[in-house]
Amino acid sequence: MPVKARILFSHVHWDHIQGFPFFKPLYVKGNEFDIYAGTCLPTPIEEVLKQQMSPPCFPVKTDVLAARIKYHDIRPGDVIYGRNYRVT
Repeated sequence: MPVKARILFSHVHWDHIQGFPFFKPLYVKGNEFDIYAGTCLPTPIEEVLKQQMSPPCFPVKTDVLAARIKYHDIRPGDVIYGRNYRVT
């Protein structure tokens, strides 16, 4: 059964994103993820994760991720609404 989920990184320090390349559902076609990240950097979360998943940090690039991924940069004051929750 396909996975459809949201992933929230409170910020993009290495200790928060280092497990991303090892999350197996990202490599499964048909899975869908919305990735939200708070960042004070001028670099969008999509670019941060692409840089993380490239040599010398990681041998596999984001090009091989088969899941559909939408990236969302969040700023202080933004609100994320879910079916039964709200993140402020």
